[in-house]
Amino acid sequence: MISTLMKTRLTQLGFSMPSSGRFVTSAPVQLSLAAIIAMGLFTGCSKEAITVTVIPKERLNLAYEAPDHWTPRQGSAMRAVSFSIPDEHGHNGEVSVLPMPRLNIDDIEIVNLWRQQVGLEPTSADQVSELASRVKIGSLEGNLFDLESPAQGDDPDHNARIVTAYLHDENITWFFKLTGPSHFVETEKPAFTQFLASVNLAKLQQDFQRRAAAQRGPAPNRGPAPSRALPEWEVPSGWQSGTPSSSMLLASFSVETQVDGPAEVTVSQLGNGGGGLLLNVNRWRGQIGLAAIEAEDLSNSIETLDANGLECTLVDLKGTEARIVAGIVNVGPQTWFYKMMGASGTIDAQMSAFISFVQSVKYPENG
Repeated sequence: MISTLMKTRLTQLGFSMPSSGRFVTSAPVQLSLAAIIAMGLFTGCSKEAITVTVIPKERLNLAYEAPDHWTPRQGSAMRAVSFSIPDEHGHNGEVSVLPMPRLNIDDIEIVNLWRQQVGLEPTSADQVSELASRVKIGSLEGNLFDLESPAQGDDPDHNARIVTAYLHDENITWFFKLTGPSHFVETEKPAFTQFLASVNLAKLQQDFQRRAAAQRGPAPNRGPAPSRALPEWEVPSGWQSGTPSSSMLLASFSVETQVDGPAEVTVSQLGNGGGGLLLNVNRWRGQIGLAAIEAEDLSNSIETLDANGLECTLVDLKGTEARIVAGIVNVGPQTWFYKMMGASGTIDAQMSAFISFVQSVKYPENG
């Protein structure tokens, strides 16, 4: 279920449901989350076939490739990217990309909000996996859902339809959505999946954060932010503590003793298992250019070790140009992630120090 804190945060965002008779909801909090994820109205469209011409990445600042008949719209404080897709009859479909601080909620909650938007009954957790298909999103993989409203009127081609994909990245949950009448969405779906595959998430995040900072203007000087309490740990010699690059990270260290290049160690904490072992392993694999694997292949990349009386899952992934070693420790309802990423030779030399660091951690009673 969505936590009270998440409900409060989503309500504070101040988004409301578009005024369309096709959207049905009764719970105010679901309304806010649905509005944030939806961000689009359903309108009519032409049945004419559309020729897809891909714009070179150089023209789009390397963040993605998009068809030239998609019209970019001005970015907002919530959307990283938004496109209007018009036709000669004045109808419009829409593509939008929404990054949010990583959501620790189940797939069924997200899917049922989308189903609600197109007038479908809620589904069960067992059926969610049957409705999902895997789709390439940049170097990672996410879940894709294709949802259509019940028939209304004599023309099923104008039923409301959503094709939406999402994934949990390091600190962000990304939502990608194509909306419009059914036939319109069917025509645009191949272009949408090509768009997903072309996305450079790191560049897209960088561009979005830069634009959001410019819209906010200079931050007022309110003094130093209060620090978060950290567990006790023993930092190896040669590790330099730094400022975490994201508010989702609790600590970060740069490895000063390098062999063939730099390496960085980060510490983060998430609830509900942080999405599960397979999801995190495949996310890390994507970060170093490796293909996703199935659950039965996990044993080739992991081992377990003792960490102060707790079980630590140690993950070791080797790409052609980089390597990731990560320790995962479940402490009560919280999951702690220790990740070392960088040049393979440097990580190999720091492996013993990294394991000792993870094993040295003394957690508070509540994890």
